[in-house]
Amino acid sequence: MSLNQEITEVLKQEGCNIVGFADLRNLPDSYDKARKGFDFGIVMGATYSADGLREFLDGKFEKFANSSGGTYATLERYSTTLIKFLKSKKYKATDKYLTTTLTQKTVGTLAGLGWIGRCALLTTQEVGCGLRLTTVLTNAPVECAKPITKSQCPPDCTVCADICPANAIKGGLWEQGVHRDEFFYAKACRKMRSSLGDFCGLCIAACPYTQKGLGYEGGNFDVKQHFIKLQKSENKRKKSTKLHALGSLNIVDIPEENRKNVVEIANPDGWCVALYKLHKYKNQTVTIKYSAEVKRVGAEGELRWQVNNPDYPAIGTKILDAETDVWHSMSGEWTGVLADDYPIFYMSSWENNSDKTTYYIDKFVIDVQGE
Repeated sequence: MSLNQEITEVLKQEGCNIVGFADLRNLPDSYDKARKGFDFGIVMGATYSADGLREFLDGKFEKFANSSGGTYATLERYSTTLIKFLKSKKYKATDKYLTTTLTQKTVGTLAGLGWIGRCALLTTQEVGCGLRLTTVLTNAPVECAKPITKSQCPPDCTVCADICPANAIKGGLWEQGVHRDEFFYAKACRKMRSSLGDFCGLCIAACPYTQKGLGYEGGNFDVKQHFIKLQKSENKRKKSTKLHALGSLNIVDIPEENRKNVVEIANPDGWCVALYKLHKYKNQTVTIKYSAEVKRVGAEGELRWQVNNPDYPAIGTKILDAETDVWHSMSGEWTGVLADDYPIFYMSSWENNSDKTTYYIDKFVIDVQGE
């Protein structure tokens, strides 16, 4: 059995069915520091959930988000297993290198796994761009595949460009030596993703190669316009409040109550409803003053605003049995050191029925004074 076959078998036992072998020796000198003296790269892939991608085309985030997040642990397991195996064979191996210079996509094309699609992601014949990659660098003398140096996207296929809500995909085709900016607006993509909680993936879900490889079809839901609407709502929210919501968010007017630009949060993420980021004040002593009016529909229970700090103190008003369909005035002040790894100020709920509850937050005001 060859070394390639041994590696493939070891990874297959871990559930990895996407593996490629790349020769890094012909890369330009500018890559020398990134590849740390290693001549070969072994790239592995983990696919996203087909159900998650299908639901994403209907504007439903949860399954795709969970699938996307889960690939990190999967890929870490693959690389850990591979490094352990290579070292047992007395070879050197590492997955710690400058991925900003030597990208996973570059190694993927050198390994013959695929090409760079119109959406600037590695795209394969087998699963399209519905995968995330990791790479192990090694001095093990593996047999390398022939690099793919030119796009294999059909010249007349514009599915990903048509569905992109940021219009980030220009429509051009990649080939080796062509800079990404010539066919993809990365800044426009980042801006859209930022407005959606640093999350998107429509180009992945819509790709015909992805759909064929993972075995699903898109529906008739106009998800592009749905995302554009979400972005507009987020931009409007940023002007009206500093809160970030964990759940489906809209800015609504309630004419019968003469309330405008009210933050509506449906089905928040468990007990946390909305938050205000305090990262720039980490490890500083701050004073936080806030006020807000909160109403919820769906289930009664506790409401509180607090700081994500070691003791998680409630700030000011705390309502143990908050009634539904009633506006509750809440306010408070707190001074302390923001020593937590994730310093935020947030509203929490303890009725454990987040899938049935909608929250409305109005007149939110916060003043944070640091050192």
